[in-house]
Amino acid sequence: MKNRLPAAAVLAAALLLSGACSADDDKGGATSSPTSAQPEAELIEYDQEEAAGIIVAKAADVAKLEGAPDDFKQFIAGIVDSNKSLPDEDCQFTARVAKIDTSGFAAGSLHSCGGAAYIWAKRDGVWQEVWAGQELPNCDDMRKYSIPKAIAGDTCYEGQKAVDYTG
Repeated sequence: MKNRLPAAAVLAAALLLSGACSADDDKGGATSSPTSAQPEAELIEYDQEEAAGIIVAKAADVAKLEGAPDDFKQFIAGIVDSNKSLPDEDCQFTARVAKIDTSGFAAGSLHSCGGAAYIWAKRDGVWQEVWAGQELPNCDDMRKYSIPKAIAGDTCYEGQKAVDYTG
C-alpha cells in the first residue's frame, strides 16, 4: 500500500517551513533580503499565487530559480531527473523550491503521489538533504546543521513540544 499524503498536508508543511505570508506580501517572483548571519548571503523567497515556491517538473525548469546558485540548480535538476521515471504513471514527480539562503541552505518540498517538506544544505561543498518530513523539524537537527531561522521556520519540536526556533 502506498503512503499517499494529501496535497493540502504537504502544502501546509511547506508553508510551516516557509513562514506565514501576509496579504500584503509581493506575489509572483523572487524577493530577496540580506540575512543577519552572513552579510554577503542573500535570502531569496519564491512566491507564487497558488503556493510558496517554484515548481521544477523537469531539469530545464531550474531556469525559473532566479538568483539561485548554479550548483543548487544542478542539484535540484539531478533530483528531478533521477525521479522522472517513477513506476506510478499517475503521479508526476516535482520539486518545489520555496527559499534559498545563498550561504548554502534551501527549503522546499518533493512531490509524487504524496510528498514531504525538505531542507537542503551545502556541506563540504556539496548540496545534500539535511531534513525531510511531514511535521515540524526537530530543534536539535536544525541546530546541528546551523539552519538559519529564515529557512527552518519559526517553530520546531523540542522532544514532543513545539517551541520557538531561535536559530
